[in-house]
Amino acid sequence: MRAFVIILGISCLYFLSGEAEQLKIGAFNVQIFGKTKFNKADVVDTLSKIVSRYDVILIQEIRDASMTVIYKFLDKVNNFTEPYFIYDMKISERLGRTRSKEQYAFLYREDKIRVEAVYQYEDPLDLFEREPYSVLLTAKDISPFFLVAIRTKPTAAFEELNALDDVYDELVSVFNITNGIILGDMSADCRYLSKTKYEQLDLVKDTRFTWLINSTEDTTTTTSDCSYDRIIMAGDLLNVVTKNGVFKFDEEYGLELPEAKDVSDHYPVEVSIKVNHPLKVCAFNVQVFGKTKFSNSDVVNILIKIVHQCDVILIQEIRDVSETIIHSFLELINRNIESNCCSNYSMHVSQRLGRTSSKEQYAFLYRTDKVNVLEEHQFSDPFDKFEREPYSILISTPQNDIPPFFLVAIHIKPTAAFEELNALDDVYDELVSVFNITNGIILGDMNADCRYLSQKKYQQLDLVKDTRFTWLINSTEDTTTTTSDCSYDRIVIAGDVKCYIVKNSAGVVKFDMDYELTSEEAQSVSDHYPVQFQLQGK
Repeated sequence: MRAFVIILGISCLYFLSGEAEQLKIGAFNVQIFGKTKFNKADVVDTLSKIVSRYDVILIQEIRDASMTVIYKFLDKVNNFTEPYFIYDMKISERLGRTRSKEQYAFLYREDKIRVEAVYQYEDPLDLFEREPYSVLLTAKDISPFFLVAIRTKPTAAFEELNALDDVYDELVSVFNITNGIILGDMSADCRYLSKTKYEQLDLVKDTRFTWLINSTEDTTTTTSDCSYDRIIMAGDLLNVVTKNGVFKFDEEYGLELPEAKDVSDHYPVEVSIKVNHPLKVCAFNVQVFGKTKFSNSDVVNILIKIVHQCDVILIQEIRDVSETIIHSFLELINRNIESNCCSNYSMHVSQRLGRTSSKEQYAFLYRTDKVNVLEEHQFSDPFDKFEREPYSILISTPQNDIPPFFLVAIHIKPTAAFEELNALDDVYDELVSVFNITNGIILGDMNADCRYLSQKKYQQLDLVKDTRFTWLINSTEDTTTTTSDCSYDRIVIAGDVKCYIVKNSAGVVKFDMDYELTSEEAQSVSDHYPVQFQLQGK
């Protein structure tokens, strides 16, 4: 048999039906899955229910010379799950030394999983009755990983299991990653593999591998008590496993023993992986955001799209004496959230700030399922250093392991950029005292470039010289939609929260390119681009 690998290409992946908090993976020996079993409607209905539990599931023991039953079954599954989600499939060739050949099939949710490559192990020494078949997968907010399908020959369980470390090593070389999961009916118990033989396995002695289904689990629907079906993990993916076990579908669906055995003599085994969604934080000077701009529906539609890209966003330069526009804007933001997509946004707004009659407000808009606002604080500015005093919120993130941190909103007066920037370390120190944490992020339109702040003056800033602070948006970034090339909008971070920054996530959101706007259309939205970065739990 010739080994083959098909590379399908990696691209961006987007959820179509909302964000799940875990990825569920299963493996199920369906026991002689061919035309006879497929013609049993009750059995197929139960199998469809079982498949629908998983984001990706390995189906084993497909015995069908016509190679049509598994495709018909995929249609049945999708008839069961539509319109909520649909499955696609990758299937091996027919494998086996005798006429009774079998196939492996990976069924996966299209909205959750992308298959980047498939690989059929060559087995040059003919060690396997049914050679392992693998898929390389990507899923949003999870490191790429590969799955290895195996159904060992019961009477050669030890020999085949002892060759799987070589299969893993080959796949590490082929896919260039170490995150791998070997799963399937391994006949790894009872008369096929004794406790002594189990302890002698390379996959047990090699500390790279962890067996998730242990020998005390019964993976059969019969009266035996054997742990035949297993899941073995390697790589860093083990750190995000939330749970694993055996799915006893007879108990779940109220089946009698004969009904369960009609489905299979095996239970599915499963593992769940934590999906650690990054938190996207943005800041946007919307440029004179008042009644005139809000009355332009085209502009407002773009602004809504920009907000929907962020989990928490600072809106600056809100100029509205009535203080109603930002609340009306929030209503439109929530009204235009796609069905089943995301939670609503809530908001914390500062008082109107400024020395003149042209006062402004800061507003933090945030997704309520991703962010909890614990406190807010308005800097008192006893020495009147700021045109618009910094406004802060302390937040926690319930969906991940990011420690609490505070955000500091600032829109600096252009002609006093150096002086105001040089006072922000005092603001930070006050907030450390007020909130009793050091994790802080200062963000906004700082006018920190071009004619308002020379490179020499920038280097003299306390926020630059003080090693507690890290600037995420550097001076080479253009944060303006005009013909100028200035890095006015910045993000400055301090504390251990900097360890949670997603690599290369800090940058400028060029919405004119995203939404194919002309220069004139972009400038009607704002003369600034939003800036952004992402945080992700460990």
